Amino acid sequence: MNKFRLKLSSNLKALLLNKAVDLLIVVVGVTIAFQLSNLKQKSDQKSLEHFYLESLVGDIDKDIKSINHILNELRSDSTLANICLSRHTLGTLSLDTLGYTLVSILSFETFNYRNDNTYTTLMNSHGLSIISNKDTRNMISEYYKSYKSIDRFEYVYTEFLLNDFHPYFTPFIDYATGKIGNPAILKDAQTNNSLLIAGAQLNDGIEAYKNALAKASEFRRILVEE
Repeated sequence: MNKFRLKLSSNLKALLLNKAVDLLIVVVGVTIAFQLSNLKQKSDQKSLEHFYLESLVGDIDKDIKSINHILNELRSDSTLANICLSRHTLGTLSLDTLGYTLVSILSFETFNYRNDNTYTTLMNSHGLSIISNKDTRNMISEYYKSYKSIDRFEYVYTEFLLNDFHPYFTPFIDYATGKIGNPAILKDAQTNNSLLIAGAQLNDGIEAYKNALAKASEFRRILVEE
């Protein structure tokens, strides 16, 4: 009887040990599977973050190219306006110089083709949470806010050109050739005033685009370092 009990006790211990080992194997297996799942998820998230960062760099490169182009145009128009103002004051302003300046100013190019597709996708899906670095997230938000100052300048400047500048000069000039038919415009005070306002607004635009360019360049540097 004692032998039977001893054998039963041994079998029970062995059974319990086997069950414990089986349970341990299951627990370890589940833990490893969970960790592997987490690693894969983190890897997938990191890959997605890398994709977005690369896409943002591409967008910024296009923005920088557009901003530089428009900034050069604004600076050129500002220089022309200042030359006309200086010569108007001296009484040496020619019809050809004024005509060329008017056509150039009225050929104002806006920042219509901005490249914010990646940013829009981020905001419409994951938000910026997919970007792990807080400073980078802040830089992204700050950069795209710089569009607002450009929009504000372009709205004010376009309104001035359409409602004041263009209506005043239109009776005097053939925009197709840039030729001015009536030389009386050279001595008109309104010519000076219109060029002054255009020059002041061009300076505002230059500052807006310079700030956007500085932010874009800094933004790109940070993205590349990520």
